[in-house]
Amino acid sequence: MAEHHRKRKRNLTVFFTDEERELLDAKADDAEMSKAGYIRNIILFGAAHKKTVFSDEYGEEIRCRLNGIGNNINQIAQKANATSIFDNGDMDLFYENFIELLSVYDEFIRGKSTDCDR
Repeated sequence: MAEHHRKRKRNLTVFFTDEERELLDAKADDAEMSKAGYIRNIILFGAAHKKTVFSDEYGEEIRCRLNGIGNNINQIAQKANATSIFDNGDMDLFYENFIELLSVYDEFIRGKSTDCDR
């Protein structure tokens, strides 16, 4: 195909780690798009954020929340290992803690305020 007939005439070379490339491949596949189309879609419609610099206070707050969630998950794991019984209630609790962990991480990444006493 002749280059002068192309709508897009600019080329960009990007280097990825193996993990980044696998993630791009997976996300493009999930969206049923080519990698180039997926990247264009992110550029046109996705959100771009400046890298946030977090204060020591905020980092401590997140550490406190994550430690609490980690302790809950460890208690569930100890019960499962000690009794070899992991019932639906345990799985529900584990799932709730996992979702909370993801929520705290999301708040941290997006720079939202959280409360360690929750």
